[in-house]
Amino acid sequence: MDKFTYYDTVADLIPGILSVWAISVLGPFEEINYSMFLTENQIIDAVLFISICFTIGHIIKFLSKYFIEPLLKLLFWKGKFFSEIYLINSLEYCPEIELKNILSFTKNKFKFSTEDLNILFDEKAFSDKEKQKKATQLSQIIFRKLDAQSKNSSIAIKAHTQNVFYGLFRNLSTLFLIIFIMNLIMVCFRFIQQTILLKMNLLISGIIMVIFLIRAKQRGESYVKGIFWSISEK
Repeated sequence: MDKFTYYDTVADLIPGILSVWAISVLGPFEEINYSMFLTENQIIDAVLFISICFTIGHIIKFLSKYFIEPLLKLLFWKGKFFSEIYLINSLEYCPEIELKNILSFTKNKFKFSTEDLNILFDEKAFSDKEKQKKATQLSQIIFRKLDAQSKNSSIAIKAHTQNVFYGLFRNLSTLFLIIFIMNLIMVCFRFIQQTILLKMNLLISGIIMVIFLIRAKQRGESYVKGIFWSISEK
């Protein structure tokens, strides 16, 4: 299975399949009749089911870029992507010894000047807006170059696997955020009968959303660290 198919299967299809179960079990609706979509032909029904789940998964992925990614950046990464801040020394995400190794490799491989790279060691690289812009852009550029090189040379496979699971957990966070919001609306505006089960589903969907959000954060950081570490050691 190639990388594109692998990513689609894990990050798109699985959340789509899970949504069919989760909305009916943890959502605010008492019963969802899925039989209306069946044709009684097993092959057609299977293809239809996979197509619907892929479509739902793509919608969830689209929404995750506008809801979960900004939330991840705001809560965990100072409003930036982790790859934009990882190489800024004053933030202490990357050990200084490792940072020097990465920048030495980068300088030799991609011909960055020492003057350009020194911004990452500036104590005001994040507190000063102008320096922050330069430092975050430089960190991101270095990451993208290393990431592209690792894809072309088939190294850092473990890191790219972390990115697949980052996408999966990010999309699952979106799914349970949607279910949480649906339950919250039903509880707050009393569109349906208020039951203990509805309130429990509200709590459970919120907890699951937070768990997947934290897992997405962990996998996203592992992806970035894996790219930098594996390439810098070559």
